[in-house]
Amino acid sequence: MITQQLQQTDGNGTLAPGSWQHVDAAPAADRQQSLPALLDDRLHGRWRIALVLGIIVGLGLAVVGYQTAPVRYTSYGSIHVAPAGNPILRQTFETETVPRYDSLLTTQAILVRSPRVIDHALRSQTLADLPIARDPNAQALLAKRLTARPERNSELITVAFEADSPTKARVVLTAILHSYDQIFGQRGSDFRIQRLTTLRDSRTQLRSTLAAHRRELQEFVSTTSHGVTDLTPLLHRKLLEIEDLKRDLARLEFDAQRRAAADDARSEGPDHQHEPTIHDLEAVLPELAAARLEHINLVAELKQAAEEYSEDHQFHRDLRHRLELIEERIASYERRARDKWLDMGLSGEPGAAAGGGLLTREIVAELIRRTQDELRVLNEEQARLTDYANDLADTEAELQEIDETIRLLEINSEALFSGSIHVAEEASRPQLPSRDRRTQMAGLGFCGGISASFGLFFLLGTIDRRTYGASQLRREPARYRFLGLLPDLGKGQLETERSEVAAQCVHQIRNRIEVLRPPVSSFVLAVTSPYQGDGKTSLALALGWSYAEAGHRVVLVDCDLIGRGLTRQMGLSSHDGLKNVLRNRALARQISDRPALGVDVLSAGLDPTIGPENIRRDDFKALCDELRRQYDVIIVDTGPFIGSIEMLPVVACADAAVFSVRRGRSRARLADCVDELTTVQIPTLGVVLNYAHRSDCNKYMSESLGSPRRLVADSAPGGPDSGAAHHADERNALVSAVQLVSQT
Repeated sequence: MITQQLQQTDGNGTLAPGSWQHVDAAPAADRQQSLPALLDDRLHGRWRIALVLGIIVGLGLAVVGYQTAPVRYTSYGSIHVAPAGNPILRQTFETETVPRYDSLLTTQAILVRSPRVIDHALRSQTLADLPIARDPNAQALLAKRLTARPERNSELITVAFEADSPTKARVVLTAILHSYDQIFGQRGSDFRIQRLTTLRDSRTQLRSTLAAHRRELQEFVSTTSHGVTDLTPLLHRKLLEIEDLKRDLARLEFDAQRRAAADDARSEGPDHQHEPTIHDLEAVLPELAAARLEHINLVAELKQAAEEYSEDHQFHRDLRHRLELIEERIASYERRARDKWLDMGLSGEPGAAAGGGLLTREIVAELIRRTQDELRVLNEEQARLTDYANDLADTEAELQEIDETIRLLEINSEALFSGSIHVAEEASRPQLPSRDRRTQMAGLGFCGGISASFGLFFLLGTIDRRTYGASQLRREPARYRFLGLLPDLGKGQLETERSEVAAQCVHQIRNRIEVLRPPVSSFVLAVTSPYQGDGKTSLALALGWSYAEAGHRVVLVDCDLIGRGLTRQMGLSSHDGLKNVLRNRALARQISDRPALGVDVLSAGLDPTIGPENIRRDDFKALCDELRRQYDVIIVDTGPFIGSIEMLPVVACADAAVFSVRRGRSRARLADCVDELTTVQIPTLGVVLNYAHRSDCNKYMSESLGSPRRLVADSAPGGPDSGAAHHADERNALVSAVQLVSQT
């Protein structure tokens, strides 16, 4: 990774604030992640779990795939099609020499798979017991699994059927071959002859039935008084007669009412002036009675039409027009009848004119009853005649259908030849499967189980934004640089080997910082973290020891006034420190030395009046300037981004910042912290992964068990060979590790 640095220093050689800028010039090829690295990154080291789960799931899917994989058996048969044969009825050109014999073979192969043959096979007794015969889509299923192809340079057609069992394949193919043979082959000729015989017998019987129906019709017509086969005109005339008689009866009833009214008028006296009633007017002018009767009928008809048609319908408009005309006619008739009444005087002539109405009404009523009886008899006779006509029509249609079928069969018999098409080989019983995919399906199931397991963990790793290894931090160099990692030393006994691993990791981080930091005489480094408990204090202590080991004058400043981790781990909880310096605005004897680490420490201090909210940038910058004159490296332990008030003013006074991220923390918050420091123009050197797994440490550091330090430690009294055990400091295992390395 190539780094360009631009700096402007003041008179003391100190980097001016905001004058240093880091440009990442890493090539694009280094930022690309290989496929194995990508898988390792997304799986978070869960290879064994994914593999074991994949094997378990894969074995289950393999068993399921083996049991559910389709196993097909194919039964084969053949049909022989001879190029010539003997005629059935007469010698023809087609029976002597069959033209285009290849086309004949292809046609017969198509006929084997025709719906007619398959449907005939499904209705046979051979397939009646199989479940496929009861399937609604049985014909399509059989056609899909049935093949028929002519064999080249031969007179044979090979027919094959595929099924899930050898018995089923043989039974179905046997039924299809027999059906084809009965319809188009040798058996087909006998079948056609039998069918022709049956049809001809049916035709003879139908002709006898037709003649019997005609005789019955003739006998019935001869017994009736009319002697015709259609009584519809007579029925129509009778209906008209009944309507005329009903109108006459209504008119006679009106005349009777008019006569009764006239008799009442005469009984009042000759000098009484009587206004004529409507019945009197009807008696004077019979046309008025007929018009009023027609008006009543039209009103009833208009009422019925209103229920069936709309008012805009033509029929409805015609009825209203007729009603208006009849109303005008009735008004004209009433005026004429009234004038005639006045001319006749009050003598009651109209009533006298209707003297014989009662007898006429009785005669008309009797005529109506007789006509209705005649109409009923005519309806019964017409129903009988209709039944005879329908029987005759049905029999003639059936006879015509049979004649057409016989004609077609006779034509086919003349066009085909017998003895030339027959089943040469019956359906065989397959011994071995023709298609067995159980092994492939088992293999696919096993591979699918492993792939699904790894895919599941890959998906979980993609969704999960937590940090599990250094590769995840190195994957986004555009946002933050990976500086190195610190191992998870655990708890309990510390061995020299693990301590040297931790020490080597710390030295590598310090060397990367040295390469990237601005070249100033005195360097202020802020150590922070996105969350509380990410190990920033341990990183600050380890870096301080590493710089001290390299010969630098180092001071550690505890600016985490809430957590006070550095103060507690150095045992300075009761000493004056940063708070006292900020209150007095002077650095006196608040700095404590730690010879075991080779560093000095400025603790958080004891002044209760100074809190995180009291830290000002100018005050802390003045402190940093004072420390720059005494030390080469000033490492500031700040509070975390979350919940820390003093972090930003403290980091703003530093030359650069380093982040510590604990393994298992989310990377989303880390990117936000780096972006926030970039926004306020505070350079970030990179990120250190804390509590890293030992396997991850082996990838990014070189462990040499034959180093001079190890050889000296192993041969020294009380070394590893002497059996002496070193115990980790419960306050900080990393500090104990570097102390152990220092002692050896």
